[in-house]
Amino acid sequence: MIGRAVAAGLAVLLGGCGQDGAATSGAGGNVKAALACELTFGVTNATTLRVVEASVRISPDEGRFASDGERAECDNLFPYGTTSATLACADADCTARSGNAIVFAYDGGSSPAVTGPRDLLRCRLLADAEPAPQAFAVDVVDAVGEGLRPPRPWPKVSVTDVRCRADGGSSTTSSTSTTVPACDQAACANGEHCWRGGCVPDGRYEVVFSLDNDVTFGALGIEVDYACRLGAIVGEGVTTACVGRRGLRMATSFNDRATDESPCAPPTGPYDPLWGQLGAGLISIEGVTGPTVLFTCQFQAVAGAPWPSDFSIRLVDHAAPDLRPLDPAPVVTVSEVRSTEE
Repeated sequence: MIGRAVAAGLAVLLGGCGQDGAATSGAGGNVKAALACELTFGVTNATTLRVVEASVRISPDEGRFASDGERAECDNLFPYGTTSATLACADADCTARSGNAIVFAYDGGSSPAVTGPRDLLRCRLLADAEPAPQAFAVDVVDAVGEGLRPPRPWPKVSVTDVRCRADGGSSTTSSTSTTVPACDQAACANGEHCWRGGCVPDGRYEVVFSLDNDVTFGALGIEVDYACRLGAIVGEGVTTACVGRRGLRMATSFNDRATDESPCAPPTGPYDPLWGQLGAGLISIEGVTGPTVLFTCQFQAVAGAPWPSDFSIRLVDHAAPDLRPLDPAPVVTVSEVRSTEE
């Protein structure tokens, strides 16, 4: 049976900030919130899912999830389907909610299924010290695989990454909420903009794509999805600002577009749901052997430096120099994101 969060119909969670732009944790407690942490949740085993619902808990002494009092402040990392994340109910009637526990759910609908391992969601936590991934208790409440059958194997969901930064100001605490003072655009200096309650640098970054495993390909095609709210790969269509690594003796072709077939436009808000998509084709008669850097792309950020996990990579096609399919398949990742303005 599909869980309540799914059966009620999921709306795409586009983040949670109060009307004044401040991030809040919706349950009481004396949380200093010296750090704003980003937690990545993912399916860590090889399984295929249409629906997954999970609960996440952490000790109140270790932090509180940022929220608007009901919705947790989270971002969907999978460019298909819908995701919701809410603070867990603290009583049977859900008249109060717990700031140290959330329930999140993903519903793929008719979209492509999630095949693990795969990151699904990133949420914000307010904490005094950076928590370890092991500090979070994650339980899969419900899951549906292909054909509406229980998935085999059952999915394993855990915290796959934790990153924290100083929150840039003291917090004010009441009996019902902890509010992190948020900037507005006017408060940020030239060359910075307001993002998630803090001033972060504008700028251009170089995204490095690498072949991670020991295989030799003669042809390789991938698609890379990213959220336009983060920025965009410079250029559009065949003028995309990507370049193959020197010395690899391979021909390259790149094409960048957005989900509506046009380039990523400046976002209309901090959680604009439009997705960009980069297509990359690599051909080498001699073959390219990993591990190695394959190519780099210029990325113009509008929301601070992107993370490697902000780019979702799918294999479209691959072959050895003799045109036979590769086994194992190539593993392509974003190995680094570096500023071009340092």
